[in-house]
Amino acid sequence: MSPKAVLALLLCLPLAAAAAEEIDREAIIANLMEGNARFVRGDRGQLPRIDGKRRAELTAGQNPKAVVLSCSDSRVPPEHIFRQGLGDLFVARVAGNVPMIGMIASIEYAVEHLHTPVVVVMGHKSCGAVKATMEQVELGSGAQPLTPALDALVAEITPAVVEAEEIVAAHGGDLFAAAVEENAKLAARNLLARSAVLAHAVAIGEVRLVVAEYDLATGAVEIVERDVKPGVH
Repeated sequence: MSPKAVLALLLCLPLAAAAAEEIDREAIIANLMEGNARFVRGDRGQLPRIDGKRRAELTAGQNPKAVVLSCSDSRVPPEHIFRQGLGDLFVARVAGNVPMIGMIASIEYAVEHLHTPVVVVMGHKSCGAVKATMEQVELGSGAQPLTPALDALVAEITPAVVEAEEIVAAHGGDLFAAAVEENAKLAARNLLARSAVLAHAVAIGEVRLVVAEYDLATGAVEIVERDVKPGVH
């Protein structure tokens, strides 16, 4: 690299850092929630950008405003729920919204290479993966054998079900609802514990990690935890 090229690169670094600092992560979260409010109302105005012009813009690259780790349930499409267009969300979906290795790799890519400043872990009411895990926990040793892949999924969710049982035993409430919420919280904690990339980005303030829950009946998203930090339970 020529001396002039090195100098140009050095001159750009402060500008790049300043640009990163100017990102309003709270405004991004507010934008997602405002989009969800329009989704709930069935507001057809301000439709997300999904036309040919937008597709052409995105051929040069992507700059998503948020990552969403959500369940693969067909009733829970994040782009629709948050009323976002092409290129707005980087979505990782798996049954039970758990941070298994492929999900972690996808999120790390978005955070480290695309510099996405907000990560949302979103569970949803009546989650089939959580319900199935509850049934396995209840049956214990009498449960029917599962495939290795399903065993791994159930193992991810089981600690959340056990935690929910303790919460309901102490304070009352609906076990299924509590398990769904605890599973989303556990997924966020596990994501930080398993990804040094994300934990570092959250610790230094480059990324906001949010836990949310989607209501199938109303279409509304509720923020359960606004600012999850490494090592905080």
